[in-house]
Amino acid sequence: GLHARLQAQFGELNLEGAARCGDQIVLLQRGNGAKAQNGLALLDRVRFEAGLARGVLDGSELTRATLVELPRLEGVPLGFTDAAPLGATEVAFIAAAEDSASTYDDGACMGSVIGRLSLDGKVSALEPVDGKDKLEGLWVAPGAQGGLQVWVVSDNDDPAQPAWLRSGLWR
Repeated sequence: GLHARLQAQFGELNLEGAARCGDQIVLLQRGNGAKAQNGLALLDRVRFEAGLARGVLDGSELTRATLVELPRLEGVPLGFTDAAPLGATEVAFIAAAEDSASTYDDGACMGSVIGRLSLDGKVSALEPVDGKDKLEGLWVAPGAQGGLQVWVVSDNDDPAQPAWLRSGLWR
């Protein structure tokens, strides 16, 4: 049921980020398919956990699904690749510009960005990350002087190119 409701909203479904924000579970839809529709889905945490315990997510957990506009990077649409909670009303996210018309087939990566997304679907603090790596893992913790300590993991879809983990301060 949940899958059907999300697919009806977003079309080609490709969920690539999840975070718990207060009483909600946030899912990010990666818009790297033909429609290039990024999205934000909010689930009621109590209903979601009860559905998991029963082994059935019937769709009643979905409280809102919203399309999210992300820019292009070097002419290629950005698509969400992961999320991390920033309190009860916002998530940090990473997104990659992967040149592919498919939600599943890999393409050349033009680079990645990190940003903030409010639970009403508004993007802020969007910053490009140096290089052409496809970032697919994110973890965030409080950092020094009011900033955030951020860890990101790359996945360049090439077995000959090892993934890397980097950390830095982000404001």
